[in-house]
Amino acid sequence: MFKNYQKYIIKSLCFVVITSFVLLSCNKKKPHSTVKLASIKNTKVKANDTIYIEKENLIIKTNNKQDIYNNLVVNSASLNTFLEVKNNHIFYLIYEYNASITKMQHIYKYIYRDSLILVFKEINKLNKGKFASKRKYFKNFIIKKQTYDSLEPILENVKTHYISAKKKMKMFLYDYDNNEFGNINSLETGLEKYLDVSNNLKNNINEDTNITNIEKANNTAYYLEQSGAFEETINLLGKIIDKDPNRAVAYVNLGDAYWGLGEKNKAQKAYKIYIKLMKEKGKEKQIPSSLLERIKGK
Repeated sequence: MFKNYQKYIIKSLCFVVITSFVLLSCNKKKPHSTVKLASIKNTKVKANDTIYIEKENLIIKTNNKQDIYNNLVVNSASLNTFLEVKNNHIFYLIYEYNASITKMQHIYKYIYRDSLILVFKEINKLNKGKFASKRKYFKNFIIKKQTYDSLEPILENVKTHYISAKKKMKMFLYDYDNNEFGNINSLETGLEKYLDVSNNLKNNINEDTNITNIEKANNTAYYLEQSGAFEETINLLGKIIDKDPNRAVAYVNLGDAYWGLGEKNKAQKAYKIYIKLMKEKGKEKQIPSSLLERIKGK
């Protein structure tokens, strides 16, 4: 009887040990998914048929051509990359940092027209009830072999202006040389912007832009138009013209942006104002002949 009891004790102990091992294995924390997009594990996630993410790469397919941009996508326990596509040419890469007390979003706007062009980088920070937002526009920034690591430091050393996250958001605007030229005042609070950044990008929310340096702003608008960011160019030039209605060069840039969008009537209207102002300033000879041809409909 004693031997049977001894066997029972041994069996019971074995059961406890095995059960404990299984429970510990089940409770062990699983590593975060390596890639994440819209809460989906990403081995291959398509936003549309033209622009999509595959592992650590951004892939763009147009006209039977495929371009692969390596290492623009980085995901880990503390950093996630999201792709937000506006159309077949314009998209955003959004990086969210969640490891520290300071939560951050690095947002890059791209345009693809034969080559990949970086239009702007925006940084949003949320820290202990305070919010900061800043955006830098670029000058003919063509992406070739750049990676996440090479782009990540951009704009970090530019001054960060914190305000209460419960107050209306204010974003500071900088040109390609880090010169501040204006700011955007939103109807949303900083917290609302941070939590709903995807919707803000989709709807192009840009309530009230205040220009503080017209020359820097106009130069920025010119390079935006050259990059193919026509809608952004028109928004910015509209604010410049509100501030200085007699700035002739703003109208020619505005006309070029409308022309790029295929809105020729609006383009011709802007060109005609430009010509009028140039004649008033005695600079009629400086009017480009190509512009006159556009007015004639050629």
